[in-house]
Amino acid sequence: MIKSWLRPIEQIILSARACDARVLAFTGIDTASDVNALCEELADALYKSGVDTLLMQLASDGDAEATAGDWSPASLATSKSKSRHSRGFDMLKAGNSADIRFRFNNLELLKSAFKTDLANYKMIIVALPVIGGKLASQINPVSVAGACDSVYLVCRTERTTLQQVDDAVKQLRDGGVQISGTILNDAAVVTPATSILRKLKRLERFAPRISNRLNRMVSASELLN
Repeated sequence: MIKSWLRPIEQIILSARACDARVLAFTGIDTASDVNALCEELADALYKSGVDTLLMQLASDGDAEATAGDWSPASLATSKSKSRHSRGFDMLKAGNSADIRFRFNNLELLKSAFKTDLANYKMIIVALPVIGGKLASQINPVSVAGACDSVYLVCRTERTTLQQVDDAVKQLRDGGVQISGTILNDAAVVTPATSILRKLKRLERFAPRISNRLNRMVSASELLN
């Protein structure tokens, strides 16, 4: 798990319990936000805590483990569309035909599906497509977000701009969706410690003792990590 996600995931779980939120949705500014990866970690944390959890994958950034599915609201193929993730929790992937995409625009139909078709799950984690995505084949993330109890926006540290966040929040608000919180993904950020350790590798060949000592000092530094 990305270290910076540990506390946010714990906070999301605590917040969900406090407000009795069952269906949690996550979207990002772009595919590099790793929404699927974050949702997998959250689903795994819930499953390990003994909560019956379903990960609904609507995003298509290619990073998550999933099988092709054909589920849609009011679909009779729920059990056939489900798969078991290697970590143990269930996954459900929607189809991407035009008819299925239109069904996800029906807010009441989707809410009913969460309550009836998927009633046996204590928590449902929804990995939404990115906000403002230009793929005509993707499900509208704003439509689905409106049927969820809580919605989070995933941003990239040092990459996502305030203007991009403002635009995403506006699109969601225009669709009647309020953001519950934002999550920073700093996986692509190189810390000072990482940069120093890379340079120390060059020293290791000529002065292994000094290199190893410096390596331990840098690795143990909270300031550099």
